[in-house]
Amino acid sequence: MNILWKALLYLLPFHYLVFTVLLGNIPFSGYWKELILIILYVFILLSFFKSNNYRISKSSLVLFLFILINLTYVIIADNPSYALYHMRLYVEPMIAYYIYKNINIKISELVPLIKGLFIISVIISLYGILQAVILKSDFLVRIGYPSEDGRLSHVFFLNAIDNFQRVTATFVYPNTFAYYIALILIVSFAYRKKLFKNTLIYQLGTAISLIALLLTFSRSTWVSLVSVIGIYVIVNLIYNKKIKIKKMPFLFSVFSIALVTLIFDIFKDYGIFKIISTYVIRTVTLEDTSAVGHLDSMEASKELAYENMSGLGLGNNGPKALQNFNYPNLTESSYYLLWFELGLLGMLVYIGFIAVIMYSAIKGLITKHQNYFKFNYFIVILLIVFTLVNFIFLPYIQDVEILIFLFALIGIFANEFKENKNNKGIS
Repeated sequence: MNILWKALLYLLPFHYLVFTVLLGNIPFSGYWKELILIILYVFILLSFFKSNNYRISKSSLVLFLFILINLTYVIIADNPSYALYHMRLYVEPMIAYYIYKNINIKISELVPLIKGLFIISVIISLYGILQAVILKSDFLVRIGYPSEDGRLSHVFFLNAIDNFQRVTATFVYPNTFAYYIALILIVSFAYRKKLFKNTLIYQLGTAISLIALLLTFSRSTWVSLVSVIGIYVIVNLIYNKKIKIKKMPFLFSVFSIALVTLIFDIFKDYGIFKIISTYVIRTVTLEDTSAVGHLDSMEASKELAYENMSGLGLGNNGPKALQNFNYPNLTESSYYLLWFELGLLGMLVYIGFIAVIMYSAIKGLITKHQNYFKFNYFIVILLIVFTLVNFIFLPYIQDVEILIFLFALIGIFANEFKENKNNKGIS
């Protein structure tokens, strides 16, 4: 089983490029991840039934209720097959959480796993930068990325800024790649002292990842990372009472920030610096049509949601519905998208599932005596905060690959590792 659960994490970042673009003509090739999830879930269930502990957690009950709501909407849907496909998008990541929360992972496997994920993310970031800056958008069109009249889809470019292609790497869209690389940055930062003997390797890899993240021009991810930094500082203030500032690293950080600011100011009218400067200014002044579109979408979605408390029908909403409809109901926010799909109740139950995990993590952070587990629960909190903020701005809720990756990570860090405790049931 070790090979399978690790393979899923290592291969998910390549899913779109390899299994959708390059191998898309092979029937059912895109369902490799579902096959692995099914095998792992059956293994977990068999282990569960063999044990004498049949404890069912609160999150299990919430998931069961969420599945019931989904099935109800599938039954009453005009197109049950479309509805069932959308149900899969929402339920699979939750199943991934249970698998990785309950699978037998050894503590000694955790650091090598994170190290491997970090190295893969750096390689993907390098490829993304190379493709966007040197190979250009024509390369993506040639290998099969979505195009319009022979040109890469407009979502890969910045509005009114010299048609600059955003870094998308191996993912379907730049925002999805930004979400992924931010998850790795959060986790690798938490384990930065344990990954490499030579810290320069971590610093160089992080620098490459940050450059790639910057070149995605994903505002939602930037804002979400700032939120995570805020939570990180607050929790450290609570637990450490004060943040210890070492003189040399502090002075180096101040010098680095000052140097970057100076360079940016000098070259703000040239090349990539001009693009970034223009992008930020247009966003703040609401001259950017994409930024305005987000706000307009939120306002329109709010009115539509209040008029349809039970939703608009599962399978009829969001970017995934474009596979079956020319004009589905689209919204920028994941929260409103869930509302449109499953009604207010369905949205609240989904959030309730995340809230239960968050509550358990906060409780573990407060009550656990072993610092190792406190540390991992803190990572769970950071990942959830990052996701909840991101959900405000974009419909990530239908990006099943990245959400499987997210919930698997959350499950791993919520896993208390069986070699350190007695046998347990599904939790």
